Amino acid sequence: MALALRELGYSVHDFEEHLVLHLDDFVNYFEGKTDSGPLIHKFKHIDAVVDQPACLIWRTLLEHYPDAKVILTVRSSPDVWFDSCVRMIDYFKANYCFWFDKYAPYLSPTRAKCETFNRHIVARLGGVMGNIWEPNYKMSPENWINGYVLHNAAVKQLVPPEQLLVFQAGDGWDNLCRFLDKKVPDRPFPKENVTGEAGNIVDKLHELDFVKRIMIELAQNLFLLVTLLAALGAILYSTLL
Repeated sequence: MALALRELGYSVHDFEEHLVLHLDDFVNYFEGKTDSGPLIHKFKHIDAVVDQPACLIWRTLLEHYPDAKVILTVRSSPDVWFDSCVRMIDYFKANYCFWFDKYAPYLSPTRAKCETFNRHIVARLGGVMGNIWEPNYKMSPENWINGYVLHNAAVKQLVPPEQLLVFQAGDGWDNLCRFLDKKVPDRPFPKENVTGEAGNIVDKLHELDFVKRIMIELAQNLFLLVTLLAALGAILYSTLL
């Protein structure tokens, strides 16, 4: 959807932008340190926002922009949606989870914010606090599917019908362009982020400078920690002598 909207000429903030540009704003909002004002202000020159966690605060966004058009993207069934989520998370765990991850938030302030960011997303999606990237985290199909069904029902009920398009993956350009009053492009509808395939959103996130910043923070603080421990060890050794 983000690619399609960009193809139609809109400026779009997707998950990458939310994480890289708005991490602090989302965390402060979710933690109750600010209201939605600072976050909404960051979107005032953006045409569209998609994906997590923007879709989870859709009602707040609609209150600020009551005339906005809303696109509800759905899968063929709740089970299909949940299966896609599970496969994406399993792909991440298989390729990017390491034994030292549980210590990373203590050594990287940016990583700690990411943990808080993710926990709030999971709470709003699945109804429970938790970090889905932890090896022992168990996803509850009933809780997650319940959240998906309630989310879709709320959007359909609360958004004025003339402002809402329910879009299912595979629908193509016609309904979308009619809804947005745009000319249908003479090229196929874009497709990316296929779960389990190389180059999906998980792979792309780990190519961002944002992730490199986390790794630099980890290396720097680990070096400081080792240096401090070595210094304390030397002092203790000299004291014992």
